[in-house]
Formats: sequence, C-alpha cells, structure tokens
Amino acid sequence: MRRKRPGNRESFDKTLPFEHQMFIAHYLQRPNATRAYKAVRPHVSDETAATEGYTWLKKPEIAARIARHQFETVKSVELNGAELIKRDYLIATADIRELVEYRKFGCKHCWPRGTDPRDPPNIECAQCHGEGIGRTILRDTRALSDPAAAVFAGIKETKWGIEVKLADVSQAKERLYRHLGLFEKDNEQNQPNALMDLLKHLGKSQLPIVETPDDDGHG
Repeated sequence: MRRKRPGNRESFDKTLPFEHQMFIAHYLQRPNATRAYKAVRPHVSDETAATEGYTWLKKPEIAARIARHQFETVKSVELNGAELIKRDYLIATADIRELVEYRKFGCKHCWPRGTDPRDPPNIECAQCHGEGIGRTILRDTRALSDPAAAVFAGIKETKWGIEVKLADVSQAKERLYRHLGLFEKDNEQNQPNALMDLLKHLGKSQLPIVETPDDDGHG
C-alpha cells in the first residue's frame, strides 16, 4: 500500500531520501521530532523515536530545509502584518470629507434669478441673513484616495435615506498607536524608530480633497 504524503508538496525535496522528506513534512505540520520520526517509522519505541528524531533533526540537510521553510513562513507573516498596519494607517489618516460633507448654498432669495444654485449664501440676504440652505452631499466613490477608499465600508439604503458605512477609525488608531508604542504602558518600544520605520514603509501621505459633482449636478 502506497504511503500518503502529508502536508504541502513544497515541503518535499526529491534530492533527499523519501523518509527524510516525510520526516520534514510531519515536523513542519507539528514541530515535534519524536512524533515526526514515529510517523515515518511507526513501529519503533518512543525512546528510539526520541533519540533518532533528535538525530535526524540535527542533520544539516534536514535542518537547512526546515529552516528555509520556517523563514519563508515568517516572511509571509511579516508581509501580512505590514499590510494590516498599512491599512490601519490609511484608515487613521482618511479625510471623511472625501466621502460626505455638509455644505451651505444660497437660498432662493440670496441672488438674482438665473444665478448658479451652487453659489454660497449671500451675507446680505434679507431672508436667510447669510445662513443659506444646508445640504448633505455624498461624494462619487470612484475617485477616492487610498485613505478614503480604506475607510469606506459601503453604502446602505434605508427608509430614512442613505447611510455611508465607515471602518472604525478609533480602533484603527488604537492598533496603530500600540504598534508604534505610543501608549504609556507600551512605551518600552523605541517610539521614534518605530514611527520612522512606519513612515519609511508607507511613504509620505498626501490627502487631497476630491472635488466631484453630486448626482443633481451640485459640486
């Protein structure tokens, strides 16, 4: 009966004996040399498995391949962690005005007929006294900066109107501050170095306000 190989095929190296390949694959699944050895040679005693497992683990060709696989795994985790930190940074620095804003327009008495309804209030208007008419404007999400796109979590239409859903900015800032060691209880970290490393990784953030017209032509 053909023995089934465990784990990822990338764990196997055809330049090694098959039993060594099996040992490496089992060890990477669960870092225990005794168990890995018994998986390859199930009929040996626990004492023998412990002794031989340790011996195999120290073989240069086996140790090198295990170390290489573990290094690649760590690098992958580091990259994933960096992406999460970058996302928190984008959320924390987003300008919500790219998504929604409250703007004052002139009332119908502010300016003579035929003027642009997008004009600001007239401070000399006898009706609104310069207060104008307030309107909430939703921005076109096709032209968002990276920070605004990160904080934008969708739109929900309700019977009361449209709700713009946002990522939790407070939580993103808290995670970012903890990573940088900016909380008092975490200040064992080297704060200036952590901050500089993050800024070097992310680059300098520029947050332009995107001017896009709303659905009825008001921009």
